[in-house]
Amino acid sequence: ATLDKRFMHLTNYAVNRKSKGFVANTNSLADDAAADVPASKRSLSYIRRWLRENEYDENAFWDGVKDCICKVFIAAAPQLAHVYTSCLPESRDNIGFSCFDVMGLDILLNSKAKPVIIEVNEMPSFDTNSQLDREVKEGLLTEVFRMVEFAKGEVEKLRSFGAREPDGGRGDLAQQRAELIQIRHNHELKNAKQFQLIYPVEP
Repeated sequence: ATLDKRFMHLTNYAVNRKSKGFVANTNSLADDAAADVPASKRSLSYIRRWLRENEYDENAFWDGVKDCICKVFIAAAPQLAHVYTSCLPESRDNIGFSCFDVMGLDILLNSKAKPVIIEVNEMPSFDTNSQLDREVKEGLLTEVFRMVEFAKGEVEKLRSFGAREPDGGRGDLAQQRAELIQIRHNHELKNAKQFQLIYPVEP
């Protein structure tokens, strides 16, 4: 048992990299998956290859990771929604997607390669101390910004949202909101090249 070793399972990179046993990774993202040189920080491709070579069920591992992520967001969604609506009450100027958040999960694999959540970071670090770090994080942020940028036709619909009609009414706000949300949903899926939608589950 290692329960008495308080710092053994720390996943904080800022702490780990100061360890005497830390081995820097000098590989690129493309090269890391096939690399056999020891390193303390590896890519997901390397981890999946290692699991296959050591006869673990790679698909079960990935399903377990997705299960962890879903459970985190099911648990956190009410609090996140409360904070969102407190800061940005629903109105003509806020359809429900006025901001975004990138969260980080620290996940430990036990001896059977079963994923276990250790920590959830609402503000993960985007520092880059290696080429691998830079490629992973730049790739992540580039795709995030492509997903959250305005979609074609979205600005025009946002400008007309809730506008008065000739008869003095304001039209069907619920229908307009649903159309805007569908545009946003389709735009994000179109630009999600490396992301995978796992929650909410598509019907």
